[in-house]
Amino acid sequence: MKLLVDQGNTAVKLGLFDDKKLISKAVFLNDEFGFAQQWLQTNVVAPVDVLLCSVVEKEFELAAIPATSFFRLEASTKLPIKNKYKTPETLGKDRLANAVACWSLNKK
Repeated sequence: MKLLVDQGNTAVKLGLFDDKKLISKAVFLNDEFGFAQQWLQTNVVAPVDVLLCSVVEKEFELAAIPATSFFRLEASTKLPIKNKYKTPETLGKDRLANAVACWSLNKK
């Protein structure tokens, strides 16, 4: 199982996957972390691989998640695409994640 967490400036988006199948998803405003924690407690019952993509300083709390692995997307993360942005560390992580997703859907 995989838990994908996308925390933007306004909301945190959560997706729980079994292999490539989306099992459950939710969206919460960044000031609704309590509701998001309730969703996690209800939906994440077994250890999961966690992938976090966050563009904010105060990240969503994931310490209570039973995680087998934890991966944070960063500008320095090794990816299957080449980031030719002039200043790679300033490219939004959400945009970087989208570029990788597009590559993944269209690779030959």
